[in-house]
Amino acid sequence: MQVNTGEEPQKAGVLPADLSVVKAASPPGVALTGGTITYTLAFSNVGPATAHNVVLSDDLPAALLDPTFVSAGAAVTPVDGSRLAWSVADLAPGEGGVVTVTATISPEYVGVLTNTARIQATAREATPEDNEARLVTQVVPAKHEVYLPLVRR
Repeated sequence: MQVNTGEEPQKAGVLPADLSVVKAASPPGVALTGGTITYTLAFSNVGPATAHNVVLSDDLPAALLDPTFVSAGAAVTPVDGSRLAWSVADLAPGEGGVVTVTATISPEYVGVLTNTARIQATAREATPEDNEARLVTQVVPAKHEVYLPLVRR
């Protein structure tokens, strides 16, 4: 009896796909309350097999408001009912793309934002440890400077 694990079966001698995601933030490291933060997710399949049923997701913290995204490269389609998850067209070896997510940091939030992106497919992978990218950003209060001109009489 064969058990269905939900994964595509691998044929003997056939090497699997190898997906990866890399993440960057702007500004890097420290951001201001009420400011904007942009995450860039670069994803790819370094092969040697095509990756099928690929899903890319970005787990934004609740303190990030009104996220928007743009994509380039491989076609991505938002997953229904998800805040930031995309179905990615099958990725042949050497193919990939970039998704850029921009959000506003809540004006009341001060602390640490931990943001994680993941990429996965239905089949087993060669190196699954590079399927997740995590960034930590410290959010500090914005300084409010007041300009008071001196008037000489």
